[in-house]
Amino acid sequence: MATTSSSLGQVLLELLLLGLQRFVEHTCISLTSGVTV
Repeated sequence: MATTSSSLGQVLLELLLLGLQRFVEHTCISLTSGVTV
């Protein structure tokens, strides 16, 4: 049970980091294109 809960938390953490990374990349691209244009 402990391993299942731990792995679930790890998956949620990875998904959160992935979403944050995509958000940051999208923001940087928007800012860059905005500055370029």
